[in-house]
Amino acid sequence: MSDNTPKPKPQLPPHMQRLVRDRNIDDPQAAAESRRAALERRRMAIQFDIDQGELAQEPENPWTHRIVLLTEALANVESEIQAARVIGPQPYVALPSIAIEDVAVSEVEPYEVSFRIGAERFRWQEKLDWIERGGILAQPVLEQVGGSAAAIVPENVAGEFRDDLQTHLSDSLNAYATMLRDARLNEETLPLIATYDQLLPPCPTCGGWMDVKGHCNACAARKVHEQDLLHERQHLMKERSAEAEERHRLAERLPLARKRMADLERELASLM
Repeated sequence: MSDNTPKPKPQLPPHMQRLVRDRNIDDPQAAAESRRAALERRRMAIQFDIDQGELAQEPENPWTHRIVLLTEALANVESEIQAARVIGPQPYVALPSIAIEDVAVSEVEPYEVSFRIGAERFRWQEKLDWIERGGILAQPVLEQVGGSAAAIVPENVAGEFRDDLQTHLSDSLNAYATMLRDARLNEETLPLIATYDQLLPPCPTCGGWMDVKGHCNACAARKVHEQDLLHERQHLMKERSAEAEERHRLAERLPLARKRMADLERELASLM
């Protein structure tokens, strides 16, 4: 048995319904009212442009106010940049010239690295990450499994510097162990550091501790801080330029907005 119920006609979207309705208006007065309403909406938009343009020409306006605030912020950032570029002397305690002995690196993977400083023996082992096929997922990381940096910090180091020295020394010991492992991995001559004090040479820039690779944490932190400030300065300069350009654009378009308004007023008057 067939269903003879008539199917509902598909509905047009609202904006298409308005277009069809406008085209089917036969009443001249209704058409004029519809036209007038559209012109009034345009009038509001043009009036907003005029108001913004006139405001942009006033001595006191939001754009100038924001430019002043951004200029003040830029001045503060410039002062911080200059302060960041001042290199203050960093703490440094010379280490004894004790020989680094019994340096050894295993011949096969996973590599083991060891050496002795005085009575303290340091040892590292590779920790391997494996995938299902048995291959190495990433370059193995050396884990320290023996020795303590605290044990070789000189007893005469003042308490305020002791923890800092121990941290730098631990980082440099790990860096040296990694250098030894990488040299073996690349079939290069092992980089032998002869004495304990060569693990933490003084930085030629700030006078603080460098590690065995010549990296200074204090100088690196200062450079990062300076770069952050330079990025902030660039951001503020772009914002200030955008505010000035926006004010100029609005003021420059004011004559055109007034002309558009005059044309629209004449069109509205013709509908009266």
